Amino acid sequence: MSAFLTCRECNKVVTRDTKFCPYCGAKEPAREPEKLQPLTTVPKASPPPAQTNMPVAAPPPMELAGDDTTKRIQVRYLDAYRVTATLVYIGSVLKVVGITLGLIGLALTLSSANDGYRTDEAALLVGGAGSVFVFTAFFVLGVIISALAQVLRAGLDQAVHSSPFLDDDQRLVAMGIRTSKSSSL
Repeated sequence: MSAFLTCRECNKVVTRDTKFCPYCGAKEPAREPEKLQPLTTVPKASPPPAQTNMPVAAPPPMELAGDDTTKRIQVRYLDAYRVTATLVYIGSVLKVVGITLGLIGLALTLSSANDGYRTDEAALLVGGAGSVFVFTAFFVLGVIISALAQVLRAGLDQAVHSSPFLDDDQRLVAMGIRTSKSSSL
């Protein structure tokens, strides 16, 4: 027998031994639940809604279940991890480009500012400052892109970790730590 029943007045859930309903104040509110009658006929389906000329987005497929759903979730997470890996790679490439361009600019500045007998200080100053600027711009941009990718990856790790659709082995596969359930770490 259930310790909870419904109130006679407001139909809210109350305890069996309550004297007054905490929601509506009714005296002796608890009542026994009604017995459900078996369904003898199948209710008729409602007619389809009227057609309109306005475009409507297609609903997501509802036939997903079990293994297929898990596989689709894993593919989605793997795609997101590929995006983060690509962003980290782009950030690293930008840092290398910044270092390379800075060194090339510095080498060109040093070679063009020295004509063999005297050194042009203005050319050294302008060329050196330009090289440092190019290096700094590319390097900082690469660091920012790599850092954002790492933040995105941490968010994905949290999403995978808390996903109710995946078990522990499937989480490892989705994170790319393990390639399949059968392979070991």
